[in-house]
Amino acid sequence: MVLETISVAAILAICGAVLLERGAVVDSAQVSQRGSGLGGMTVGVVLSIFAFVGFESAGSLGREARNPERSIGRAILWSAGLVGLFYVFVVYVQVYGFSGSQPGFAKSTAPLPDLADIVHLRALAPIVDLGILCSMFACTLACINAASRVLFTMAQDGLAGRRLARVHPRHHTPHVSMWTVGVPMLVVPAVLLLLGNDAVSLSGWVGTVAVFGFMLGYCLAAIGAAWFLRARGEPSALTTVLAVISVGAMLFVFWANWIPQHPANDLFPPLVAPYDILPYVFLGWVACTLLWYAAVRRPTRQE
Repeated sequence: MVLETISVAAILAICGAVLLERGAVVDSAQVSQRGSGLGGMTVGVVLSIFAFVGFESAGSLGREARNPERSIGRAILWSAGLVGLFYVFVVYVQVYGFSGSQPGFAKSTAPLPDLADIVHLRALAPIVDLGILCSMFACTLACINAASRVLFTMAQDGLAGRRLARVHPRHHTPHVSMWTVGVPMLVVPAVLLLLGNDAVSLSGWVGTVAVFGFMLGYCLAAIGAAWFLRARGEPSALTTVLAVISVGAMLFVFWANWIPQHPANDLFPPLVAPYDILPYVFLGWVACTLLWYAAVRRPTRQE
């Protein structure tokens, strides 16, 4: 938390310097959406979601929290609200700060350190780099925590091997599930990097497929929330409306990233390889998952 606080302070200092150097808070190009279109923004939403997912990870720790009905909901709402505002503000300032520079925001592999150079705060660049490193480490731990708890629950429900439902005798954590999800998190990117792929491209490929999965999960969660309240005899019109909006938005974003490969479509920009096949990779993954679910849920003769 101390390192994250220092990192956020350094980022805000860079953002403040950008606004001071520009001499204005409002970037007319961004406000008017000059040079942008619906297609480009919709395709960009995928990686934007990838950068923002994880606020719901606290939900996977519900069984281990002391007061889950209060603490889990509060953690999720505060994370989404505060981080969301910070995220939008920093991205806005980055686009503002890079405007007119060469090679520009799109070509930068380390935007915040590069932006520190642009506003003559080069001393803050190593601090931001350290903060990014710590954030990536924390993000990896959060992913292992969330994924292992989901796999642990699946094992308890008979959807995965029973060994995955084991807990550590001392720490009472699902250590088998943690190793099961943690090792591929290291092996998959390591193998792809050893094959000569650069980290930026790798993040884009894996992140796009992962976001499709998150979008499907968010759709199911939105539908499940409305269904759950209705089943409890507590139907909520607001929850139902938000579920419809959320599902509609996610489906539209997925469609926008799938349909551009068709020549007849001229609304969205064409996707370059391998992004044009990633939706099919995701759909294939979903098909395999459904087949797995059908196999493990098939009743046995003894049942």
